[in-house]
Amino acid sequence: MNAQTRGTLIREARLARGYKQKDMAEMLNISQQAYSTIESDAITNPRRIILKRIAEILDIPFESLLLGTGWNSDQPSEAAQSVARAYDTLPHDARIQVMAVILELQRTTNTVNRVKDTSET
Repeated sequence: MNAQTRGTLIREARLARGYKQKDMAEMLNISQQAYSTIESDAITNPRRIILKRIAEILDIPFESLLLGTGWNSDQPSEAAQSVARAYDTLPHDARIQVMAVILELQRTTNTVNRVKDTSET
């Protein structure tokens, strides 16, 4: 996944959520054409506020959008590189399914962490 561009990451997360570009543009209060340029990487430095809102809507780490590639800036482990290579060989539809599972796991983890934080206070 490290070779993945920001636009590809956003597109796959959007498709995994079942949103259309038009839906995203409406939620971001921008034109569909403006959103499309972000997703196609035609804009290399989208406004941070837009990236932050995209991250919130798609429930993906803001840092991954800010960096533009990968999920963090550290050198990935051998296992992570192996997973990324396997991911890169998947057909497009399978990548979207994998992204949907990852997003669901993140949502579940975030919910568990919020419940845990609430119960500790």
